[in-house]
Amino acid sequence: MQIPVPVIIRRAGSFIDCVNNYSKLILSIILTLGFWNATIYSVGNHACAKKILQRSYITGRETETNILKEVIGMAERLVGLKAPDFEMETALGNGKDFGKVKLSDYKGKWLVLFFYPADFTFVCPTEIIAMSEAYEQFQDLDAEILGVSTDSKYSHRAWINTPRDQNGLGQLNYPLAADFTKKVSRDYGVLIEEEGVALRGLFIIDPEGELKYQVVNHLDVGRSVDETIRVLQALQSGGLCPANWKPGQKHLVAQ
Repeated sequence: MQIPVPVIIRRAGSFIDCVNNYSKLILSIILTLGFWNATIYSVGNHACAKKILQRSYITGRETETNILKEVIGMAERLVGLKAPDFEMETALGNGKDFGKVKLSDYKGKWLVLFFYPADFTFVCPTEIIAMSEAYEQFQDLDAEILGVSTDSKYSHRAWINTPRDQNGLGQLNYPLAADFTKKVSRDYGVLIEEEGVALRGLFIIDPEGELKYQVVNHLDVGRSVDETIRVLQALQSGGLCPANWKPGQKHLVAQ
């Protein structure tokens, strides 16, 4: 019996639709398995994870993006948002006592929070000591200072008690916090995961807990205390500050 041409076309179309649906199902399964495999692999391979993260943005897979951010510890922008909360043990600057510090302790004050790679290194003490020597200038701006590394509080205290002519810190005017779990460094986006140390990140947080400024340096390059003070003054001035603005200079006026 000869089957009419329209029937053949309809049957062929149904078959093609069936094949297409089946192919989509198989492709979806492959992509899902591939995504989770890559996600698991990304714990030890940031480069791989970042590529997948970029693809997830392109394809609009928001759920996958969020999961990947958690897996590889990637931080979104921080400036203009509430500063990530923290609670850490500290070695006080007197070289004797230990303490604890929380972000909420600084409510109502400006906070200069800076991370450094490790105790008993070479660039780090120049920054830490320079910050301590400028402490009164920060106090005049109603600002506190907190230094952070992934070392223990005992390492911090030992370094504070080491004389400066022996590559130590000597007594400081502010505490050093121990981010021993590396959570805070990760939350602020400065942790070098494979090395377990923080980059030279510096953050200025306002009295309401909003993060106003951040700068992150390579491990080889120390930060400028003078520039930190200038930026703090600019943030407190309440106006539009042009490049190289200094106190006493005019603000820009929007036309």
